[in-house]
Amino acid sequence: MWRSGNYRYAYAERNGVRLIELVGEFGNDLPARKREATAYEIKAYPHSMGKGLQWEPRVNILTVIEEDTRRSVGKGRLAVRGTSSDPLHSIPILSIGEMEYVSGKADYTVVEEQELGCGQAYLPYLVGRHYDDLRDFRVGAEWNKLEFEKRKVQGGIVREYTTPSM
Repeated sequence: MWRSGNYRYAYAERNGVRLIELVGEFGNDLPARKREATAYEIKAYPHSMGKGLQWEPRVNILTVIEEDTRRSVGKGRLAVRGTSSDPLHSIPILSIGEMEYVSGKADYTVVEEQELGCGQAYLPYLVGRHYDDLRDFRVGAEWNKLEFEKRKVQGGIVREYTTPSM
């Protein structure tokens, strides 16, 4: 994130594509605040011998305490781009509201842990969440043999949104 006066610019990039890009003009700092929320995190690991999952997936329940020492609201533009590996452009965003800039400290504490209860059915989600489909990148000579499985990587798809007051 870059900041110059009341302007902010930030992006998230992967494999040379700026998937998410934000630019905005923000107002003066608002009073500090403290927030508490509950978050959920799924823990799952691939089996060390390549046989699905190592253990039953677990759900961690966390208490999140955020101390926002600096914050402001503003207006701006959001650009969402996508590729076949990261199809963010397919998210059905209809509009955006105010943007908020927040800076401070966040503490995450695990307060409970439970089995997810789905067994090996979680494996495709683990793979999709944490690992790239190497067929998209054609890394290594062995991928040249898979010509029958060519996949078109989408490029240049951009969906942009503007706050109502911009």
